[in-house]
Amino acid sequence: MVAQVLRFQKIKGSPDIASVFQHDTRDHVPDHADAKRTLQNIRLMGSEAGAGADYLAWKEMLPDKYRADAVVLGSVVVSGNADKINEMAGRKVKDGPHKGRSEAEAYLRDGLDWFKKKLGEENIVSAYIHNDEKSPHLHILWTPRYTNEKGQT
Repeated sequence: MVAQVLRFQKIKGSPDIASVFQHDTRDHVPDHADAKRTLQNIRLMGSEAGAGADYLAWKEMLPDKYRADAVVLGSVVVSGNADKINEMAGRKVKDGPHKGRSEAEAYLRDGLDWFKKKLGEENIVSAYIHNDEKSPHLHILWTPRYTNEKGQT
């Protein structure tokens, strides 16, 4: 059994936001990624057009007004302990909805399904599986939204 690893980040300011979108979509390939394996990354949610399109979709999700110190974007990375998830990446699922995919990809897709239920699928901006780093992992970006007692978003 894989030990689940989750990393959450609250993002408030614009400079951070642009770099997060570029990282997740691989519009900018970081030094720690293997550029030869970037094509093995998988877009589960988000635009085929890349970071700019995901950024515009996120902007559309924001309310007209929000506090200057508001968290406007949430980021979570879903992974597992490196040895186990790399081992899972080498095995294929034999049956069920993930048949033919690697066990690691199936595990990460199940993670996205769980977050869709918890965060609301309509609040998720993008989701990408990165296979070009040390071990497979999933990046999810979402807009934290809620409605107050006055019905305001």
